[in-house]
Amino acid sequence: MAVLLLFEMAYHLIGEYVHKWLGIILAILFVLHHVMNWKWYKSIFRGKYSPARTFWTAANLLLTVSVIGMVLSGIMLARDIFGFIPFRADSFARLLHLSSTAWRFILIGVHIGLHGRIITNQMQRHQLLNRVPQNAMRCVVAGISLYGLYAFCHREFGARMFLTIQFAFLDFNESLMNFVRDHTAVMILCAAVSRYLLTLLALRKKKFAK
Repeated sequence: MAVLLLFEMAYHLIGEYVHKWLGIILAILFVLHHVMNWKWYKSIFRGKYSPARTFWTAANLLLTVSVIGMVLSGIMLARDIFGFIPFRADSFARLLHLSSTAWRFILIGVHIGLHGRIITNQMQRHQLLNRVPQNAMRCVVAGISLYGLYAFCHREFGARMFLTIQFAFLDFNESLMNFVRDHTAVMILCAAVSRYLLTLLALRKKKFAK
């Protein structure tokens, strides 16, 4: 889903037709993902909330809201596919789509970071990280994250998230490789920040427990 999202964001490079159908595929996968993890919603109102659990739950709920906003606005804008739906709010739908897609992309990165330990364990299980020094891996992630911070500003993610701009300015002459590179770096930045923030919150809980 993360890989498909990278290409779906490249609306101006892959074409409107591909963009719309990638959005539909991602919406279906989103529903299936929630069906497979329905027990998580049952656990929301159970147990105590530590700072780490609060952060985890808030990030996941915000991601769900952003995806719903993206899907609804996409349906309203895709007249050629969903022309049978009478409701139209083009100006509102366009702004909602602009903001929700930016939020969704950032929160997907955060979501990946929250599952960082699971991903790392799986990679170690398949001996994909055994030969890579931990400090070297941290330096690589830090370097990519620094570039991701530049790409975050250059691509105006913050402006789109909070609608300080009304239109996304797209470069139709850039290469798809450059677009994917920048957005991958932003996603890694978000994953790294959320992973280390979750670690700090967990350490804080242990400190107070002692």
